[in-house]
Amino acid sequence: MQMSDKEIIEHVINGEKEYFKELMMRYENKVYKTAYGITMSVEDTKDVVQDVFLKVYSNLASFNYKSTFLTWLLRITYTTSIDIIKHRNKNKHDALNLNMAKNGEEHNVDKKIIMERALGKLTERERTVFLLHGRDGYKHREIADILGVREGTVKALYFRSLDKLRSELEGKI
Repeated sequence: MQMSDKEIIEHVINGEKEYFKELMMRYENKVYKTAYGITMSVEDTKDVVQDVFLKVYSNLASFNYKSTFLTWLLRITYTTSIDIIKHRNKNKHDALNLNMAKNGEEHNVDKKIIMERALGKLTERERTVFLLHGRDGYKHREIADILGVREGTVKALYFRSLDKLRSELEGKI
């Protein structure tokens, strides 16, 4: 039977550091997808994932269970991603991963590039809400907890992102 997050966290806090690998393996893909959705850069995303797990490890004892571990983790992912964007001061619209063609997806590359460009025209918050809800299936309430905003704000951001994407993608895909 798989251990709960709380059980794993208790082991790590009690000095059994090898259990932290289980948390990392359990959530690395979610952190990566969330960070990439915000940064839209493979290089920045790798930095975010590394920074997030360092922060989580360092602050695990302060996790207070007011939210789920995943919510706490994704909130750290969101703030770390925004910090890296601000720190690097990059033009996020130019960050496209053109290596998709190497993975046998040549026929989908154009559509993916068009979609990434459209996502790149959203604000970081709009893109984060859109991806967390539309791609990852989080509820508006969960996203509000992750971002530290009200649920109404999340709904507004989601519908604004839908409108922007519809107008941007009309006739292109």
